[in-house]
Amino acid sequence: MSAFIIRRVALALIVVMLVSFISFMLLQLIPGDPVLTMLGLEATQEQIDTLRAELWLDRPVMVQYGHWLGNFITGDFGKSVMYREKGEFRP
Repeated sequence: MSAFIIRRVALALIVVMLVSFISFMLLQLIPGDPVLTMLGLEATQEQIDTLRAELWLDRPVMVQYGHWLGNFITGDFGKSVMYREKGEFRP
């Protein structure tokens, strides 16, 4: 019985990781630039580069995924593109 439970928990973890990876990659495919959305078209290149570094968008995709996953696990959902405030978990 315990072997069955262990297998089920392991399978559930694999499914959750796979779904999170697919979700992250789909978000990467959305057209447009979140930095330009946040700053507007009149932003300087220095402002754009600074925000890209702050949001980890200047790093490889797998590094971004690791950072995103770590923040998601700890409940840090980042800054809202629309409202520019940290996301909150509301049970």
